[in-house]
Amino acid sequence: MAKKEKKLITIDSRSLTSLAVNQAVVAQFPFLSRVVERKPGCRRCSRAARAAAVDNNRVLESLAKMSKEDKRKLKTILGVDVVRVKYMSDRKGISLTFE
Repeated sequence: MAKKEKKLITIDSRSLTSLAVNQAVVAQFPFLSRVVERKPGCRRCSRAARAAAVDNNRVLESLAKMSKEDKRKLKTILGVDVVRVKYMSDRKGISLTFE
């Protein structure tokens, strides 16, 4: 028998904004409303862009640390079998996959 291919979605800093505009997801996970679309700051310091990146990374970390039940809800809402969350922690890239 052939194995059923599992649907995978990767949530990272690039795809986070599109996830945050999904009203069904935001209704279940209100912390996603904090997602800030990256806007360029002044060319010298890019303070606004850096602040948005830090805030969005915190949201990604919150997604990764959700309870098993909340992770199941997220997979159901998105219609996938596997979710991979990528974020930075202590200057290291973390990739967490949950089925």
